[in-house]
Amino acid sequence: MSGCISSIGNAFMIKSDGKMWRMNMVTDILEMLGEIATPAEAKLTLWLNDTHRNISDKGSLGYKDKYRKIPQGYEVISQYDNFLDNFGDCGNFTYKISINKQGKIFNKQLLKKKPSKNGCMTMD
Repeated sequence: MSGCISSIGNAFMIKSDGKMWRMNMVTDILEMLGEIATPAEAKLTLWLNDTHRNISDKGSLGYKDKYRKIPQGYEVISQYDNFLDNFGDCGNFTYKISINKQGKIFNKQLLKKKPSKNGCMTMD
């Protein structure tokens, strides 16, 4: 894919009993976390599931999330501006994303889409 850099990595955890665990799948990390009980864990869940389509630079691409605890887990109102056609549709998006206590996204609903504040461009 033009303009994108992809990588695969492994994470390792050493438990207090000295055993080392390799985590190379999203499910490995979610199992280690246990129940999603904080906004930070909900944010990690969104990142692990690539919710923002590789958008990771909060400052230049302007995304923000608002977290609200619900009985099933967390509800996130996620807004981001994507001005690169390489990362999917270009525009300013607002989604409502529901995450259960096991870290699974069970609902993702587009609430609003507007033209990008920065215009659109393609990277080669």
